[in-house]
Amino acid sequence: MPGVDTAGDSATIVNEAGATYDLSRGESQQNIGSTGTYAFINNGLLEMTGGGGNTLSAPLYNTALVSAQNGNLYLGGALTNSGTLQSDQGNLITYGGTLGGLIEDISTNGANLFMTGTYAVPAATTDSVVFDGVYFGWGSTNVAVLEGPGTLASNGLVYTYHYGGQVQLFLGGGVTWDNAGTVNQQGAIEFGAGTADAATLVNEAGATYDLSSLVMVVSSGVIW
Repeated sequence: MPGVDTAGDSATIVNEAGATYDLSRGESQQNIGSTGTYAFINNGLLEMTGGGGNTLSAPLYNTALVSAQNGNLYLGGALTNSGTLQSDQGNLITYGGTLGGLIEDISTNGANLFMTGTYAVPAATTDSVVFDGVYFGWGSTNVAVLEGPGTLASNGLVYTYHYGGQVQLFLGGGVTWDNAGTVNQQGAIEFGAGTADAATLVNEAGATYDLSSLVMVVSSGVIW
């Protein structure tokens, strides 16, 4: 779907409850113009069943289920999730937005879900999310950022991707990450992007922080 680069232009796809929007073949693109307003609103099932790679560049508002069942599904636009994002035999890659709902990997073939880009939480706001075996970061250029000054409250199991000693997750902008589940740090994490920045990680009673990586950089932050 080519983008229309016209000032003031807009277009929205709405996938209603009970409907299925199936990406049944690979290498398809849903692009957007640079100056318009665009959105994909998913209240039903958005699934990728074809192989290869499919890219959805419009901002995605998901209240139901997005499922990658084959190949690579790239959610290139800003994400707002209150439903379920799911890797089910296909890779699902997100590129920033607002975390919420359930973000899970149920694959049995080595595919997974990788969260990259910036996830910002405004002041006086708590975004709540449940993770189930998914990753922050995905290699040399696809790192994840948790940006404050609000709070991300998480439960379930989340990993940081291992890519040598390279940082895969940055926490900054005064963000507080309130972990009530399990964090398995396989890749490096940096807290605070310099002396003027800050970030806080709170590991709640009953939670687990498994430091399996040898690298944790604390520029200006608090861990407790």
